[in-house]
Amino acid sequence: MGAFFLSNNDTDIEKCKLAVTEMFKKQGFTHIVDLSTKQQVLFYCRKINLQEDSYHVVDEQNFCIITGTLIYKKSIGRAAAQHIFADHNRGEIKVDELYGNFAIVVSVKGAIKIYTDTQGVYNVWHDTELSTISSSFLAVANSIENLTINEDAVYEYVFQEATFGGDTVLNEVQRLKVRQGIKVNTKNNVTIGLLSANNSRFTDIETSLECSKQALFKQFEAIASCFSDNVDSALSGGYDSRLLLALCLEQGLTPHLHVYGSKNDADVIVAKDVCAGEGLELSHEDKSGFSMVTPEQFASIVEKNFYAFQGVCPDGILDNGADLLTRLQRTKSGRLLLNGGGGEVFRNFFYLPDKKYTALNILWSFYSRFDPEVCTERFNEERYYKVFENKIDALLDIDGGQLSRQQVEYLYAGFRCTYWMGGNNSINNQFGYFLTPFVEELISKTAQEVPIKYKNHGYYQAALINKVSPALAGYMSDYGHNFTDAIPLKRKLKDWGTLFRPTWLRKYTYRIKKKSRQNWPYYLKNEYLRLVLPNGWQFMSKFFVLEKVNDPSQFSRIVTLEYLFQKLNVRF
Repeated sequence: MGAFFLSNNDTDIEKCKLAVTEMFKKQGFTHIVDLSTKQQVLFYCRKINLQEDSYHVVDEQNFCIITGTLIYKKSIGRAAAQHIFADHNRGEIKVDELYGNFAIVVSVKGAIKIYTDTQGVYNVWHDTELSTISSSFLAVANSIENLTINEDAVYEYVFQEATFGGDTVLNEVQRLKVRQGIKVNTKNNVTIGLLSANNSRFTDIETSLECSKQALFKQFEAIASCFSDNVDSALSGGYDSRLLLALCLEQGLTPHLHVYGSKNDADVIVAKDVCAGEGLELSHEDKSGFSMVTPEQFASIVEKNFYAFQGVCPDGILDNGADLLTRLQRTKSGRLLLNGGGGEVFRNFFYLPDKKYTALNILWSFYSRFDPEVCTERFNEERYYKVFENKIDALLDIDGGQLSRQQVEYLYAGFRCTYWMGGNNSINNQFGYFLTPFVEELISKTAQEVPIKYKNHGYYQAALINKVSPALAGYMSDYGHNFTDAIPLKRKLKDWGTLFRPTWLRKYTYRIKKKSRQNWPYYLKNEYLRLVLPNGWQFMSKFFVLEKVNDPSQFSRIVTLEYLFQKLNVRF
């Protein structure tokens, strides 16, 4: 399914049902099923590009609804929901046969529980009372009166493309945290999520590579049994998409491949070389070639994006229409869209030497993409870092101090991927089937144990690609070398330039880069923005000195929040 909404917090059920139905229609859903009772409102929506359902209903007190993409016992859709319902009743869900980015709403004798995937890369939102719960951020927000701005989260979203630790830009709407589930009708009772599978500790590099390969093989075997060749994947010049392709070909699948960029981009050149050598078809699309839109057309596109992208998304809601169009195209006809996001679990994502760090060291290294000069006096840099530190401490269940290297590695999958990737994963799952196979918890846990010396310079992931498909590993990458031969000194020297830069110095990397508005997209000009924000700036000018913001991505997210806050009539 594409969405669900559950609430027992409205005395006027019919009014609530009407509002939810109207919101889902604006988001593009056409098949909306009402399972409400006299006590609660319950809706689910079929994916926008699908004709199949993913639910199993015995009666109004016994049912299982799946949203997102869930594979269980090599089945999807209604069959998977039936298996989940039966096994949940017996208390024996087989987590080693469960894959995907999903939410499960399961009711047994009227006792409803809601779970997400164990890595938490599918978004579920709720109010502070846990009485209204939905996969739609806008549906939850629209059901609440007197919304107020979470000022810390405003800066998180603008600077980091997402909000973290369960916060949203609205104080009254929260995101279900990692490894938690909701027991409905029990106030503030949050139960642990689905249990994760066990994995062995690292012993040696060959054993670890074989363990990663077998875990991926088993997952792609399940993918192949459900989708066959009806799979779409990007192919770029890097590691992740190459590994996806190798795993597909290993199962005998011939995926639909696409690449974005100009004909001279390294990604495009490498992708074409791989496909020519392997006899594979490749769809090449240059989004910059989209026709210019008028200011009037742009205002309409932004409104469509607002509802389709749940109000906020990593890139914001301002573009020329290409983003929504391509997402819809890639998920047509029941096709599974694969994404290599999270593949950096196999690499040294933070580019940090092998030693212990504090949470603040991590924040200086990777969560410092901001310049205080573009902020008003509302911004407090010390507070910004402290809020992030508290979220990391809560996730790791620690009280400050140094982090082990395994804890640092876990922060990539359990913090970065969960909250940053959760936005795009959930958006794409509204349209059709979408998976990020490398963010499965069993795989990320196995990779977490690999010593950093093997992850540096991409060694481990290159070896994994070579283990699955030596032929694909032999093609050039956009790193300037293939994934079979020894890593050249030039690549190592470049990596060392970052690896050995002190964390306190990395804090200033973004600030010292020169940025200007010279090459901004045309649709960020005032003549376009005036139609998007006809009432001008009512909120974000209190957070940012707008004329100083020269980063187009950050500015787009600032406009996105202004649009959201005005639409929802929020207050400070």
